[in-house]
Amino acid sequence: MKRSGYITALISLFCIVAFTVGCSMAGNDFTTPDPETAESDMSRLVITLHSGVFSAKTIAPPITMEIASYDIRGTGPDPLYDHFSDPANTTGFLTLSALNTGLWTITVAAKNAAGTIIGHGQTEPPVLLSAGLVTNAQIDILPLAGPGEFNLAVQWPKGAHKNVSAQASLTSMITGQDLAPVFVFTPPGNPETGTYSNSAIEAGYYLLLLRLYNTGVQFWGVAESVRIIAGQTTSQSWVLN
Repeated sequence: MKRSGYITALISLFCIVAFTVGCSMAGNDFTTPDPETAESDMSRLVITLHSGVFSAKTIAPPITMEIASYDIRGTGPDPLYDHFSDPANTTGFLTLSALNTGLWTITVAAKNAAGTIIGHGQTEPPVLLSAGLVTNAQIDILPLAGPGEFNLAVQWPKGAHKNVSAQASLTSMITGQDLAPVFVFTPPGNPETGTYSNSAIEAGYYLLLLRLYNTGVQFWGVAESVRIIAGQTTSQSWVLN
């Protein structure tokens, strides 16, 4: 399959989940406003979250990437008094009232059902709340950035292939950079296994192309999409008969 066609097919698998179920919390006051501040001088904030965390596809770590809850926190112009938190939001929607006017920074941690943080989001720049007005803040939830680990292994019957070599590429779907994986074959002279390991691959989606040769003749190959998740290990092994 041509690379452009493969990438188009892969992208069609990714589904951005938007949480639009409303949850009114207008009766709750998550801040500690100045008691001398009149209600008419306060602001309202409506927060809507949009998830860019995708379900795992093809070769991926054994971790659930479905969002179960959000930990939403906000800090206003006076950090000592202006703050709120909703640590177990399940709707992706939050309404707050009686907030002091000024700049507010809102951070969100997305968690799966096991409580593992799998995504994050933040207002950048901070949102400006004005007296007597309703401000809408839409926050995109994205996968965590950072390195993850990737391990591959291919095994075949002893003596089946004595002079083995590999042609491999691991290409980022975002940057187009090929990490050019190098396989190690063991034992020397009469290999039975080929392995590749990298403990610091940036999180994201990659296209793996791997071909194995015996004395210059291809005897096996694979093309797979790979997902690397920050702080997680992605592994795959194949046993050839």
